[in-house]
Amino acid sequence: MNRLLIIDDDLDYQDLLTILLDFEGFKIRKANNPLEAMPILQKDKIDLIIMELKLPYLEGTKFIKWLDSEANINVPVLILTALNKNEVKTLTKEVKVTNILHKPSYKNNIINKINRMLKIKKDING
Repeated sequence: MNRLLIIDDDLDYQDLLTILLDFEGFKIRKANNPLEAMPILQKDKIDLIIMELKLPYLEGTKFIKWLDSEANINVPVLILTALNKNEVKTLTKEVKVTNILHKPSYKNNIINKINRMLKIKKDING
């Protein structure tokens, strides 16, 4: 069973996404902001992160930099954001972002993107 971490300060959207992904057979962990996510990532094995970019306490791009450099955690990140494409492009210029979807996204788009990302991760890691 693949373990996903959802990081979003929109609790209604976080709950909706949790219900959707739980129904699809994923094990879900949740955090309202990157500071809550850090100890989860250090303690649990997470296969994929789904996160908003604009978050309280630590912006999403700074969190991604933390993952890569300080924490040395290699996990794919799916950005699921309400920001427009220009804002996303500006914010993600300096970080490694695996995939981006914009809110609202259709359920099938989200599930397909997650499954593709997990397949690529599995193919790379063996």
